[in-house]
Amino acid sequence: MRFTTCLVAAILFFSQFTAFGQTSTPQEQCVRVIVADKGNGTSAGSGAFIRDRIIVTCNHVVVDREQDTVQVYFPSQGLSLGTVIGTDSVMDLAFIRLLETPWCEPFTVQVDFTTTDLTVQGYGSGVYRQRWGTLSNTRTVKGWRKVVNATARNGDSGGPVLDGCGDYVGTLWGSIGGETYFTPAQKVLEVLERIEASQASLDDTTNQIAARYHSRGNVERFFKRGTTNQLADRYHSRKRVKRFFKRATKRKVAA
Repeated sequence: MRFTTCLVAAILFFSQFTAFGQTSTPQEQCVRVIVADKGNGTSAGSGAFIRDRIIVTCNHVVVDREQDTVQVYFPSQGLSLGTVIGTDSVMDLAFIRLLETPWCEPFTVQVDFTTTDLTVQGYGSGVYRQRWGTLSNTRTVKGWRKVVNATARNGDSGGPVLDGCGDYVGTLWGSIGGETYFTPAQKVLEVLERIEASQASLDDTTNQIAARYHSRGNVERFFKRGTTNQLADRYHSRKRVKRFFKRATKRKVAA
């Protein structure tokens, strides 16, 4: 049943394309990510809306960010703001939580896809493009998959890879020698779940500290090194965060 549905959807889906593999209307869930870098520069990439208020893109799109707040542009809705909630440098993934819920539904995520005809989407230097290619059997050490005959451009990084039904099956990394690589949806969800679990643990620790110091604002003013979340990123784990706060508390008492 799914194969038949996908076949019909694929015919409609591919009928949008021109001879050059480009569509005139972007998928609403395919977004542009704009990041203010350190040193007054700007980085731009693509992203995919895959879960309630969650955008996935590539870590190399946001790695030089000056702050965690970034701009996300939807084709119809326009500008939204979001916060980088976590990254994975090994898989080259980053996740952004939007401050407001978009009006559109997120992509349907498929972790077990059987079709070999896939499309890659992105905004390149600013112009949306969608190309189709064929899934290769090649798997990299990281677990990335490869699409042939669908070269990506600079700025397409982080864009969605879709199956014939238009469902999300992975996040585009980029192209090498005419071959395009992407992180499969299963890997993307695993990284996201790990980041969300770490975030929940950190929020619990933050709440405990805030209760002790009466407010989160007092905690942040006390440490004077940015937000508690930035400190946690620096110290990598809940135990190290607790040890850090314990040492800082002792220094305050000693003073």
